[in-house]
Amino acid sequence: MNISTLRPVVAAALLGVLYGQANATVFIRPTQTSFTAAPNGTVPVTVELVETGGTSVQDGDGLYSFGFSLILTVGDASISAASRNPAFDKQNTGSTTAFPVSAYQLWADQDANFGTSGPGADGSAVTLATITLNAGGNGGTFTFGDFGMSDQTVLYTGDPLDGTLSYGSFTVTVPEPAALAFVALAAPALIRRRRH
Repeated sequence: MNISTLRPVVAAALLGVLYGQANATVFIRPTQTSFTAAPNGTVPVTVELVETGGTSVQDGDGLYSFGFSLILTVGDASISAASRNPAFDKQNTGSTTAFPVSAYQLWADQDANFGTSGPGADGSAVTLATITLNAGGNGGTFTFGDFGMSDQTVLYTGDPLDGTLSYGSFTVTVPEPAALAFVALAAPALIRRRRH
């Protein structure tokens, strides 16, 4: 790259800094951070890529591919199934295919669905996958992370996001049996009270 092609890039970066046009923070996270389930109950968790604050990094281009890991860090819950957003029609090597597991990986891109832009081209959140958990007897805490060493989360421009991503976590709580019994006893009284 010669200096004449570098000047516009540096100028644009400086203008962005001077005028406060910072890029948005990009997260891979669940749509909520806590879930409650009965012992060994199932919990569906929607995973999304979302931007907060600043200028959208995917605006106009959208997401071509994504990759993430999800690991049980505490507890006895497990990941029992997963389905990716069908817009990302190709699941790549290294993705988890056998269940149940305590550590899950997914890397998917647009193959047959490749077009001029991807999901999120309007700057909106992109649903990546739905993960189904088994709460086990005690629930657990799950943490998202990077899929691996190379770039899996890439915009249609070819720009990787992996080095700039932030990751979320969530908990699955299994109420104590006494709490479940109280809810079971109180529910009919609450229902009767509403009818009057």
